[in-house]
Amino acid sequence: MHSPLRTVGGAKQRRTGWRFFACLVFLISIRSASFAASPEDRISQYGHTVWRIQDGYFGGMVWNITQTTDGYIWVGTDAGLFKFDGVRFVRWASPSGEQLPPGRVLALLGARDGSLWIGADGGLAHLVNNRLVQYQKDEGWEIGYIFEDRDGKIWINQRRPGDDTHPLCQAADSEVRCYGREDGLDVPGLGPLAQDVSGDLWIGGSTALGRWRPGATKGLSTASTARK
Repeated sequence: MHSPLRTVGGAKQRRTGWRFFACLVFLISIRSASFAASPEDRISQYGHTVWRIQDGYFGGMVWNITQTTDGYIWVGTDAGLFKFDGVRFVRWASPSGEQLPPGRVLALLGARDGSLWIGADGGLAHLVNNRLVQYQKDEGWEIGYIFEDRDGKIWINQRRPGDDTHPLCQAADSEVRCYGREDGLDVPGLGPLAQDVSGDLWIGGSTALGRWRPGATKGLSTASTARK
């Protein structure tokens, strides 16, 4: 007579145990979800750091920011190139006395090989192992954008006095080769560069967006962005 009562009691205990376990899992899941950031939180609720003038003054407008693989942050400004070591911003100076191209530092690229590409009003420079290599010295090149494609090739969007027909150039070794209308590329102005999954380059200009494939004899497509 006592066996059925023990059986029923055991079943009740098992059901109670499962309910307790389910509630525990539910509570843990709610607690875990509560750690996620709320989209309604304001930016002022988060911690942040402000660098003041005494931490390093740029001397003018900031045009571009990049980071090299060694962790340093580089800033291009009206007053030249600045390097951030995690504490202060310091104007960069070559230990060998080499000079950057003149003018504003408009474009920067931290390449995958750890080097730094620098584009200014007065040309293009490449900083490798603390040595500066300059391209097209004193030719008045204005470098707008620098881009590294998936093969590691460096492309720049530029313009120079008297020639607005060769906006896209590739830097290789110590030379720069530029492409323009005879290569099927006719996108005036300084705009951003990108590459799609097929390997085609996209070039932004002041009045058009072009798609071009290196080695092609004509452009793949060009879309005008000018207002009518």
